[in-house]
Amino acid sequence: MVRGDAGTVAAHVDVINEVSVEARRAYVAMARLTADRALANGMLRATQAEALLDVLAAEPAESSDPPDSTQEGT
Repeated sequence: MVRGDAGTVAAHVDVINEVSVEARRAYVAMARLTADRALANGMLRATQAEALLDVLAAEPAESSDPPDSTQEGT
């Protein structure tokens, strides 16, 4: 994250999303916080943070997660 490699982060989000939508949500939340802290501490340039946050704001591709069976019949 601190390297500001938006391409790598995008690849991570895509792979994680294929495994679990919930895991992607957690990864994105932690990555956003990490980017914010790195920017505030001068460890990440504004242009890098913008690229990372753009990747993290993007809508995910379809996931292979099965439908949530707890919602059936409600």
